[in-house]
Amino acid sequence: MDNLAVELIEEIVSHLKSDSVVLHSLCLCSKRLLPISLRTLYRDIIITDLDSEGPPGRIRLEPCRASQVFTTLARLNTSLARYVRNFYLAPSGSFWSVSKHNRSNVREDFIASLKLMVNLKHLSIHISDGEMTWNALRCCTSNQLESLSVSLFSMCRDVELPLGQHRLKQLQLRIPSYAAFPYIQLSHLAVVGGDARTIEHILPNTSISSLFWTRSSGDFITLTPALIHGFNNLHTLCIESSYYWNIKFLAPHLQRLRVLHFTRDGECFVNFKAELDDVPLLRGLHTFIYSDQNKYKLGYFSMSERARAKNLKAIKIDAKPLVLEWFRQLPCFQAAYFQVGNALREERSFLVWEQDRRCYRMAEGSEVWNISPWR
Repeated sequence: MDNLAVELIEEIVSHLKSDSVVLHSLCLCSKRLLPISLRTLYRDIIITDLDSEGPPGRIRLEPCRASQVFTTLARLNTSLARYVRNFYLAPSGSFWSVSKHNRSNVREDFIASLKLMVNLKHLSIHISDGEMTWNALRCCTSNQLESLSVSLFSMCRDVELPLGQHRLKQLQLRIPSYAAFPYIQLSHLAVVGGDARTIEHILPNTSISSLFWTRSSGDFITLTPALIHGFNNLHTLCIESSYYWNIKFLAPHLQRLRVLHFTRDGECFVNFKAELDDVPLLRGLHTFIYSDQNKYKLGYFSMSERARAKNLKAIKIDAKPLVLEWFRQLPCFQAAYFQVGNALREERSFLVWEQDRRCYRMAEGSEVWNISPWR
C-alpha cells in the first residue's frame, strides 16, 4: 500500500473519512497513509452529550471520554494537535463529575492541548466553568482563528475577553446579565450571534453583515440610533425562537436585507402564518429560509416515510400561497427554503420555491448553509 500514488491515497481517505475506526486502521497499516489519515481524522473534534448537538465531526465523543482526547493531544503525541481545525466542546455538568485530582488533570490537559492547536480555525466552548473558558481563550495560540462561539455561564466577576490577537470573522457570545459586558471591537468581524444584550453591545461598534439573534420570550431590544445604523447595514438576519420572530418592528431598518432566516429551537409556539405575513415588509429581500432545529433530533429522523411525506405535504400546502404572494409583492425576491427533513442526515432536506420554476424542488442542507451561515 505504501507504493500507491498520493492522489489515490487521498481518494481512499476521502471515501472513508466518515469512519474513524477505518481511518485509525489505515494509520497503522501504512506509513504513507498515516499523515493524510491523521489530517482527516483529527480535523474536527466534537465533544458533547447529544447526537443532535453541534456540527458533524470526524471524532465525536461523549464527555466521559474527553480526557482521553486531551491526554492524547497534550501528552502522548503533540504533533496530532496541529491537525485540528474545528473544536467543539459542549458537555453537560457530568463532564466534571470526577474526583478533584482528575478534574484538575482534565483542565490542564485541555488547556495544554488547546495551546498546541496552532492551526485551529473554529472554536466553540460551552461549559459551566466560566474561569476555564476564559483561560482557554487566553491560551489559544492559533493565529488562524476565524470563528468563536462561547458561553460564559458562571463568570462571577467582570471579564475582559482576550480576543485582540485574533482576526475573528465570526463571533457568537453569551454572557450572564450580572457580569459587565466587555468592550469588543474586532475590525475583521462580519458575523455576530447572541441574545439581545450581545447585540446591543456589539452591533454599534462593528460593521457586520450577518446577525444571529437568539430570542427568548422576554428578550426585547431598545432601538437606539447606533443600533438602527447597525441593522441598516445587515445583509443576512437569522432569528432563533420558539415564541415569536416579530420582524415587523425591525422592518423599517432592514431595507438592505437580502437573506431572512427564521429558525426555532424547541416546541414551536409561533403563529407561523401570522409571522410570515410580515415578510413582504422587507422590500429588498432576495431569499427566505425556515429551518427547524427539532428536525436534528433522533426522534425526527427515525420517522416513517409516510410521516415524512405527510410533513412535506403540510409544509407545501402552507408555504405555496405565501411564497406566491412574496413573488408578487417583492421585486427582488428569488427563493424560499423550508426545512422538511434532517439536514445532517438527509441529502435533500429542504423544500424550495423559486421564481423561475413552476413547482418546488428539494435541496440539500449544504446549499442552504452556503446562503445563511446559521444552522
